[in-house]
Amino acid sequence: MILRSIKFLLAAPSIWLIGWLFWQNLVPAGHFEVAYNFKPSPFISALRPPERLTKTKFTEVGSRVASAAEVRPQLYKEQGIIGDPVYFDLRLPSSFENVEIIVLHEYKPDQKLTISAFTDRKNWKFVTPEAQLVNPYRDYANGLGLRANFNTTSLDIIDRTITFILGAPDASAQDPTTIYEIKISASKKPLSWREAPAKAWKTFKTKFLILNS
Repeated sequence: MILRSIKFLLAAPSIWLIGWLFWQNLVPAGHFEVAYNFKPSPFISALRPPERLTKTKFTEVGSRVASAAEVRPQLYKEQGIIGDPVYFDLRLPSSFENVEIIVLHEYKPDQKLTISAFTDRKNWKFVTPEAQLVNPYRDYANGLGLRANFNTTSLDIIDRTITFILGAPDASAQDPTTIYEIKISASKKPLSWREAPAKAWKTFKTKFLILNS
């Protein structure tokens, strides 16, 4: 009995990890969210090329207390765009119909920022939807989000990876466009109970059986 308990305890982390990876790739609820704040991520790449960017650094950004108007400074990472354009990749765990991107940045009225995505990388074609300035972050008192929505059916997707473009034509080394965070929200039709078993088996074969064969 004790030996079985020890074996179970040793196997539990591996079982949990496999289950977590399986759930991440299946996304049965049809909604997936991830954020990039300059820490390594399996879903969002670092901004590139480095020669058009400043080095990441910590900065004090006002954090608004939810129950009061008081603003307290907190440390956040940031990176400045000094050349136009810069790119990043989004690798989705499965297929999605829509992707919403919010780029939290230091808003400057005299600096334009756009979000685009490639529709044909070889021929340098991309789409730039109309974006809106939003303020969905309570943690930031002096940053605004630029929100753009993409229908993935028109995008150039390779191995579930979409390349996005951040355009900052007014940015320079003397006056960079500062980025605080990139937030992604992807959505699709949720799986029904009838669809789930077949989709789960397909995901399992693709992710585990084929990769380990």
